[in-house]
Order: sequence, then C-alpha cells, then structure tokens
Amino acid sequence: MQRILITSEMQAIDKKSLESFPDQDFMKIAAEGLAEKITEISQEVFVNDIALFPFVTIICGKGNNGGDGFKLAYLLASQKYNLKVFSLARPETLKGDALKAFTQLQEALPKTDSDTIRFIDQASDIDHFTDYIKSTREDKEVQHILVDALLGIGIKGEAQGLTAEMILAINSLKRQIPSITVLACDCPSGIDLDSGLANKNIIKADFTVTMGFTKLASCFYPAKYFFGEQTTHAMPYPELISKQEHKSRIFKITHEEIPNLLPARNQEGSKYDHGTATIIAGSASMPGAGFLTGLSAMRSGLGLVHLYSEPEARTIIASQLPEIITHDLKNLNQKTITDITGIGPGLGRDHDTLIRELVINSNEPIILDADGINAFKGHSELLKKHKAPLIITPHLKEYSRLFPNDSLETLLPIEKIMILKKRAEELNATILLKGPTTIIVDPDGDCFLNDNGNSALATAGSGDVLTGIITGISAQLIHSKKPYFKNLFTDSAIASSYLHGLAGTLASQSLSEYSVIARDIIQKLPLAFC
Repeated sequence: MQRILITSEMQAIDKKSLESFPDQDFMKIAAEGLAEKITEISQEVFVNDIALFPFVTIICGKGNNGGDGFKLAYLLASQKYNLKVFSLARPETLKGDALKAFTQLQEALPKTDSDTIRFIDQASDIDHFTDYIKSTREDKEVQHILVDALLGIGIKGEAQGLTAEMILAINSLKRQIPSITVLACDCPSGIDLDSGLANKNIIKADFTVTMGFTKLASCFYPAKYFFGEQTTHAMPYPELISKQEHKSRIFKITHEEIPNLLPARNQEGSKYDHGTATIIAGSASMPGAGFLTGLSAMRSGLGLVHLYSEPEARTIIASQLPEIITHDLKNLNQKTITDITGIGPGLGRDHDTLIRELVINSNEPIILDADGINAFKGHSELLKKHKAPLIITPHLKEYSRLFPNDSLETLLPIEKIMILKKRAEELNATILLKGPTTIIVDPDGDCFLNDNGNSALATAGSGDVLTGIITGISAQLIHSKKPYFKNLFTDSAIASSYLHGLAGTLASQSLSEYSVIARDIIQKLPLAFC
C-alpha cells in the first residue's frame, strides 16, 4: 500500500531526514525525478532532417520547491533542451538548499550567458514571461514544457500577490496554447494539500511528479483535477522516520496489492469449499437489486448463494438467475442464516425490525448496505450491539441518515477520515464510504483510499454490485488458506472496492462513461480479476 501523507507528516519527514543525513542532496534526487519525467514526455521533431528539441521553461519560487526547480535546471543545462528559468526570487532572498541550488546553476552556465535566468520582480515582468512563451510557438511543431516549481506543500489558503498573478498567467497560456505541457514539482502550485479545496489560483498541471509519498489532496476532487497524471518519485527517506511520522495511517490502494488480497482457489474443492453466502435483497418494486447482488456475488467466485427476497421479486430473480437458490423473505429468521450475509439492496423499509434483529443477534458476519443501513435510521446506537463481524457500505446520504450529526458533507477530506475512524472504532466495524474516492476505515484506525474507477460507476445498481462482490470475496476468504493483509473483512473491502472500480473503468472503455449500467460492471468483473 502507498502511504498517503498530510502536510505536517511530510514536513516532519523532510526535517528529520535532513537532520539525520545532512550530506544527502535531497533536491538533486527530486530534480532527477523531474528530469526523468521530462525525458519520458519529451517529443523530438525533425524539420528538414534537423532535430528540434523541446523548450523547457522552469518557473521557480523562493522556497525549497523553487530549489528543486533550480537543481532541475542545473541537470538540464548540459542537455539539448532550449532551457529558460524564470525566478520569482532574487538570490539575496533565497536561503539554505534553495540558495545552494541557485548558485550551482549560475556557476554551471557560461559566463557569457545572461539570458537563461530571468527574474520576475513585478507584474510587468510577467508580460515578458508571457511574450517569451508565445514567441516559442512560432514553430508550432516544437514542444514546450513548463515546469511549475513555484510553491510546495506548505501553503495554506490561496496564493497571493505576484505568485498568484504568475499562476493565472500560466493557466491562461495553457488555455491559449493547448499543446503546452505543464509539469508540476511535488504538487500544483497554490493547492492546499490537506483541504483538497480548489480556488482560482492553482496551476492546472498535465503531469505531477510527487516526491516520496502521495499527498492526501491528490486523491480527492476537486483538487485531483489539478494534478493531471501523477507519478510518485522515490526519495531516500529513512523507513523508520517515515513510519513513525505517518500518524494518520492513511494508505492508497494500488493494483499491485490486489492479487495478494484475493482468496486462493482450491483446485480440489467443491462449491462449498469456495464459499457459501446468504443475500437478503430485492422487493416487489426493486427486484433488480437482488438480481444484481446475487449475480455479482457469483461472478466474484462464490460457490453458492441463498437469496431471500419478497415473493414477487423472488419469481423474477429465479427466472433470470437460475444459478442461485431463492427463498421467500417471510421464511427468514435467525436460525436460517448460517453463512456470511449481505443485507439491504432494494429491500425497502417494510422489514426494518427484522433487519435490526438479524444484525444484532447474528453469529455470522454481516455486510450491511442500502436499506439494511436505512433500517438503523434513528437507531444507530443499536449497531454497537452486533456480535459478529460487520461491514457497512453507505454512500454519503445513507451515512448522513445514520449519523446526521457527523455532517460529513461539509467536512474536508482529513476531517471526514478522522470522523469515520472514530465511528469504526465505536461500532467495532469496517466502514466503506462510497464516493468518487472510496474511504475504507477499520476498527484498528487504519484508512484505505480507493480512487480508481470513474463516473461510469454513478449508475443505479452500482452499489448493489459492490455489496455482492464484498459478500462473495468475504465468504471465499473464510475458506482460503492465504494469510491476511489486515483481517478478513478489511482485506475483502479493499479488494472488492478496487475490483468494482476497475470493472467500471473497463466497461466505460468500450461503452463510454455515459452508457455503462450496473450489468455492464458485472460483465467486466471477470477481466478485473485477470
């Protein structure tokens, strides 16, 4: 899992690493990451068999982010790029490593070269910057890369003054000349990395090379829009320091971990060895919810599903999904549940009392979604009485019905995460909050973010599919002999969320984000497992 850092954690890691290894040139290593990305995205063009190399213009501020920019310019000075540096800081205003990087760059340039570095001292100087960029477009075939090294991770609120005007100028140029490529150093300048909020004074990057660790805001909209394609460049931070300072315990789910979280297949096993589960879903007005939940559970590798629904829904589901065993909801009681149970999709509110009794008294693990969650509206304290492991999977509105005083809708990402951690501990449950970035928290205080997927998932029944996947994966993990990453239910929530998002993305690649429906997500689920 990738560690996700908030600003105070990143600053502490930077400070302690520099103190522990004062001879380590961290700026050089950061600049190497930027240089690698420039090499990767650079496009040479040939005119009359003559190679024309890209223009690279680096815009530097006065802090360490600007120092990274100066160090990058030093690395590129001997290469064949058309290099220019615009600095919002005069040498006398620079300090520490940033000053060292500027001095090193200046000494590396030929004595006769007084034009590579230009200073922005006042608003009128920005016009010279703009005119220079426009002049390079006379040969429209030559690529121009603008490197944003203005502001780093420490900014709070909006960028101000000359820096804000420079940001606006860069964004304006990007709109006028779409072929310009903007590469941000560590983060797009002007962004508050903890709030994730957007304002008018933020650089819109095409690429961001973030140093050492992914930053929290980059996982959440609207801030995520500004990062473009993200790359994390490894920095030599001591593992002990990084681990000690990572007090928020927030992680990002990546593709590499998923195979290790999935249940092992038993080549000698029967359907019973690959998990059996009970699903309580579907009503007369919403039979499709039971169908989608049951089908996605089976497509997740589950051996056998017992599905309880209202009689009208049962008839429809049985005709469309003969692979599962259907039951009349009126025959459901505590004794009939002997497996992991997914409860809630499309049930309606006529069975609230039954649902509450099942959750409180069940000896089998429960995945609670949709109307299963709604059944506890006004009775959220009863959730604390559950005996068996519990996963709840609300979207924001369902969560707000359950805990209206938490006001998650108005909170910043880090505030939202901390509230969810507190609730997970109180309930002794895993909470999966669905959204553009899904937040998974477990009772141990760990948080896992899943930001794969796209707007194709914003379709009726998508949540039912996720409930089926979680139910299916959880039931299989009970029979799997593989060790857990965290625990059975956290592993299941992480893997299921990722597979669900990936299946939605795969569906959108052939159908577009406009046209995906829930069945299409299930159809692509087998490819997500590959």
